[in-house]
Amino acid sequence: MQKVKETTYKHLVFAADSDGINTVFPMLVERLKDDRLYGEHLTLLYVSDNYGFVFKEELNILTKRFPTRFLTCV
Repeated sequence: MQKVKETTYKHLVFAADSDGINTVFPMLVERLKDDRLYGEHLTLLYVSDNYGFVFKEELNILTKRFPTRFLTCV
């Protein structure tokens, strides 16, 4: 009988404002780049009280590169 490999999938939710994104963004990138965490899904809830979003282009790139693993809500 073949043993089935058990996997646990995580869905992590990060919340950040315009100040906190500077801390959260590098963590998101590292988790997405780590092949050992391939089954992990990440969601970013990002709120900014001004008209500009820090890392806007970078977040768009991550969303396109990891469409099944990374979701942004701005």
